[in-house]
Amino acid sequence: MRWLAPLVALMLMLSSTFASALEFQYTIKGSSMDSFDPYYTLYSDNRVLIAGIYSKGLKNHLALIEVTPDGTAFGGEMLSISVEDGETINVNPLALHPILLKAPTGYYLIVEAHSKKTEGFDGILILRLDDDLNVRWGELISAYVNKTYGGTSKLVRAHIYPRDAVLDGKYLYILAKLGKWAVVLKVSVDENVKPLYGKVLWARGIKVTFGLEPKEMLVDGNRLYFISTNAETAIGGARIILTEMLTNGTVLSVLSYSHHRSQEGGHLLYASGIARGGDGFYIIGTYETEINRTSVKFPAVIEIARNESPVWGKIVKEPGLVTNRFTVSGNSLYLGEIGTWVAGAKRFMGSVVLIEMDGSGWIKRALAYEPATFRSISLVRDIWAKEDTVIGTIGLTGSRSVILFAVNGDDPCWKNAELSEEDFELNFHSVDPRYYEISDVAFQVLSGVRAEKTELELKASQLCTGQNKETDTMSETRTQTSTTHSQHSTTSKRHSSSSSTSVTTTTSATSLSGSSSSTESETSKGSEGICGPAAFLLLLPFLLGRRRN
Repeated sequence: MRWLAPLVALMLMLSSTFASALEFQYTIKGSSMDSFDPYYTLYSDNRVLIAGIYSKGLKNHLALIEVTPDGTAFGGEMLSISVEDGETINVNPLALHPILLKAPTGYYLIVEAHSKKTEGFDGILILRLDDDLNVRWGELISAYVNKTYGGTSKLVRAHIYPRDAVLDGKYLYILAKLGKWAVVLKVSVDENVKPLYGKVLWARGIKVTFGLEPKEMLVDGNRLYFISTNAETAIGGARIILTEMLTNGTVLSVLSYSHHRSQEGGHLLYASGIARGGDGFYIIGTYETEINRTSVKFPAVIEIARNESPVWGKIVKEPGLVTNRFTVSGNSLYLGEIGTWVAGAKRFMGSVVLIEMDGSGWIKRALAYEPATFRSISLVRDIWAKEDTVIGTIGLTGSRSVILFAVNGDDPCWKNAELSEEDFELNFHSVDPRYYEISDVAFQVLSGVRAEKTELELKASQLCTGQNKETDTMSETRTQTSTTHSQHSTTSKRHSSSSSTSVTTTTSATSLSGSSSSTESETSKGSEGICGPAAFLLLLPFLLGRRRN
């Protein structure tokens, strides 16, 4: 990957120029038939790292895009995965959940994948990356279920899909979906143990009647919580299920949260995420009902106390908004929404909407971004917040691009969105043990995973100001292979001054000194402020909060 020289300390003085927001688009150079689906975004070690699936021809690869805080150095890597004997490991093209976690040094990347060695069944691929995105070790975990044939029980392979993961000290907890079961795996990643690999300590499954669709998890001390969606009856309905476990795998409670009118039919609650907040936790979800015989969805937020009893429930009174990502910062909860016609959007069809709520669920502000030049915005892929600034990424369906944005309320590309909220009551109770099952899950670990790393060329385009700023990585494509047995230590970071890689930068926008050159119009909307990447990305170390508190 190509990098420029290190940060100049004097440039930090430019932070005072950050009066407007930034929309900056990064595009992987490739065929028009290729596509990049970003999902997970992480800020650490002075860089923004975006993980996703890059589809190139008929093959699908893991891809990572990096941006340094000075806004001028960036690049991408494509990972082609295999095992030591050369057998290919295929990333599922529909994998919507590549999960990226920061380790004390390096990262963990988790995604669903399969190979002939798993008989084509999807499993959980874990890659341990160093700071330079080389694979230190990797493994593919496949699962088995009991099937009965003619009165004889037999273990057979089954698809298992990762949905979320948390790194807690020397342990990696993974939430996955296995048929109608939600499964939690505890993996030891103690790197003082040789050889380096992840050791699965246990895998526990839970199934509530009619099945579970697991979403997100968190670890709090010696307890683990995850949320799922569950059908209330055999013919429909939807409610949120919160499962509380000890970190040794013992299930403590299974709790149900549903709309107080759910028994009437047509009042459904779907789970999206969980985070620490308030005096306990926030549960983020979607409320669905019928209006004029049409199904319509609304964002829903619930606060629950430490004893899991509900404190309040709020519904945002705007049809068609679907919560993709959220974050908690200080006393505020931020929701990243997208308006879709499937959910019944009218005012904000195709728009990105950011909503800030206070600790009681009241809306403090809401902003909408009108993507006039984008043909197909798909999802808000991640957001962070610090004080009055919200930063995030947007994925574009069927493209090779991802958009990085920041907004602090003073941006001509974002408009105020007049939104309101209303209270709703919840039915809350413990699920009767007769209606759920708990079982250990059998698994197999395929180790010896390696990755062939290919550099991706990127183009960066500034949006929002009506001007265009493009920076290309002008370099040859390089390929290298890292194996699971490499145990070398990393002595430099990609953005360090020791890098000998050269980058050619072409600028055609307002420069930091205030001079300007010819530009190519990128959008129909204009701005008088400085929206360049350097002014914004220099602030990232100060602005970004954790995705979850």
